[in-house]
Amino acid sequence: FCAKLVQNPRHRFVCSRTQPDSRMETRMSNEAQAHGVMDRLRHLISGMFSGGKLEPERQLFIETLFVLLAQVARADGIVTAEEATFGERLIDRMQLTGEGRRLAVESFDRGRQQKLDIGDELARFSTQYPAGTDEARQLFDFVIQLACIDGRVRPGERQVLQQITAHLGYPRTALEAHLPAEIGQS
Repeated sequence: FCAKLVQNPRHRFVCSRTQPDSRMETRMSNEAQAHGVMDRLRHLISGMFSGGKLEPERQLFIETLFVLLAQVARADGIVTAEEATFGERLIDRMQLTGEGRRLAVESFDRGRQQKLDIGDELARFSTQYPAGTDEARQLFDFVIQLACIDGRVRPGERQVLQQITAHLGYPRTALEAHLPAEIGQS
């Protein structure tokens, strides 16, 4: 499908593709980033299943990740099909089956149905995965990717992202630095 794949100055990929009816430019930055992150994540969670049961620290990662994804998704008042699909694809890419898949879906549903205290969720997460760990960086990357899935970050989404950024111990500038250039700062 890609006629041309180029890397822009912010290390994100742009793919130009032609469809029979029209020409459109498709942003592949989220997919390209997610694929690389997923490879790292698979490596980190390769030992997740022992006897079909999740290890407690992996359970914490999955639960926190999917609760926060849902909090970002619901921040603008509605969880879109694109956002739900992102969560489903992430479950597949993480190769979650059985207990892991169930936990991810339940956590997303819990985060989607009610506003949660992000500080409490991340305080619990930080006991196992302090600021600067690969897991904290991956969680940060995934919530940003979800917020950008529709090509813009709405004010409610930005507010939730700012809370996540602060509770993960990142400076506010880290959020703006991770947002794609086309979304810009507000």
